[in-house]
Amino acid sequence: MKKAIIRADHKNGIVIPYKISPILNISHIIGIFLSDDTKNYKFAGEWHDFWEFIYVEKGEMLITAAENKYILKAGELAFHCPNEFHAVESCSDQNSVYFVASFICESPCMNYFKCKILTLNGKEREMLFSAFKLGETAFPQFMRVNPDTMKIYNTDNIPFGAEQMICNYLENILLHLYQRGNGNNTKKRIVTYAKQMRDKKLSVEISKYLQLNIDKMLKLETISASLGYCVSQIQKTFKSETGQSIMDYFIDLKISKAKQLIRESDMNFTEIAASLGYENVNYFSRLFKSKTGITLSQYAKSID
Repeated sequence: MKKAIIRADHKNGIVIPYKISPILNISHIIGIFLSDDTKNYKFAGEWHDFWEFIYVEKGEMLITAAENKYILKAGELAFHCPNEFHAVESCSDQNSVYFVASFICESPCMNYFKCKILTLNGKEREMLFSAFKLGETAFPQFMRVNPDTMKIYNTDNIPFGAEQMICNYLENILLHLYQRGNGNNTKKRIVTYAKQMRDKKLSVEISKYLQLNIDKMLKLETISASLGYCVSQIQKTFKSETGQSIMDYFIDLKISKAKQLIRESDMNFTEIAASLGYENVNYFSRLFKSKTGITLSQYAKSID
């Protein structure tokens, strides 16, 4: 059975072609490059009258957009709309890898991308890499450069259609992001650098508090009251920062401490359990096995 996706109309025996009206068109490529030498890097910033996006493939970069700062993590892409001040710098002394593409696109649907930080899926990443690889062929001396000195000139031996294909890849990335985001209610840039730093600080405070009170059986209400936050806030922040719940993390700390005491002290299992706040050694033994897969005795024998 044949299925027609697009079919021209017929009228009085005459074929009336189906006209395609592009809804998104990149008319000019300003630049596209990759940077993989970001150790202690800092770009002071700029603003210009065309679009730009930055995508982090590896590590993290601290970006400035207008008056706010954001940590852009691996897999995330941030848009800078025309005339928006923006800057980028490294978050640590470790190298990250990031792409930047700047272009002119006057299509109305670009308004959707204002103030957005989105995540690329596998297909979209492949298209970005393909655009970069074509760029390396068409503009080999200007694709791995410092953005401070970036200029693009073409060569005399550009593969047929390479420039248009680069535009097509970028357009397709934008179309894919628009379609996905429109269905998933994508959020705008709302998590600022300041908030991220506050959340990180709170997570560290929680971790230190748990370590200092490893000999106690704590409740979330006790932890939150001691730190001056509500229970829901410490739960949400800690989970977001560490990927673990507070209580799971606390148990892991106790298990690690138990292993240390077994290795380095003469305490018996009952004394070790008591030093970690457990009155019932049998309960602690079951907890230890559920976390490690072996009993206290088996662990002790394994280090003899």
